[in-house]
Amino acid sequence: MMMAVLFLLHIAGLNIWPLVTFGGIGSASMAFASKDIFSNFFSGLMLHVTRPFTVHDQVELPGKKVVGRIEEIGWCLTVIRDLQKRAVYLPNSFFSNEVLINISRMTHRRIEETVRFRCMDVASVSGCIRLIRECLDVHPYIDHQLPVYVFLNALGTSFAEIEIKAYTTCVDYEKFSQVKEEVLLKAHEIVALQTSS
Repeated sequence: MMMAVLFLLHIAGLNIWPLVTFGGIGSASMAFASKDIFSNFFSGLMLHVTRPFTVHDQVELPGKKVVGRIEEIGWCLTVIRDLQKRAVYLPNSFFSNEVLINISRMTHRRIEETVRFRCMDVASVSGCIRLIRECLDVHPYIDHQLPVYVFLNALGTSFAEIEIKAYTTCVDYEKFSQVKEEVLLKAHEIVALQTSS
């Protein structure tokens, strides 16, 4: 149909090349622009089907250095409210190419701390390690099904470092911070008692 119209215009003596050129460029522009729209739409469809996150989940995007809560999941766009309470708008196609960490689906948090103290007696270091390990073995928020590590990390002429690694069953950041604080205070209390005697 379009070819017939162009042919008739050409027979009538009109120069059809500007129309053909404009139509070709316009079609190419439309195809290029619609590629992103379709990509975002199909990525949005995949987000709704696979559900790697839901509204109110806390997520981290290491590639964009964004941490925040999912506020809205649209068909073409997802909104994240970052820690500074700014709205971050991301096209859904972004999620098919980037790593996303869903913090809300975390099952444990890990304590990884080093306790460094002045020490002149190696025997007191062994006592510290044993007592800290015993403390962690009875702590109600330490998951005893997962590895708990309390080991000597470094030993100098006048200092020692004990490395503590354990998984907590609480994933809420505030509760996790309280448990970590309890463990560290107890470790320092044990070290103070063992090294003073």
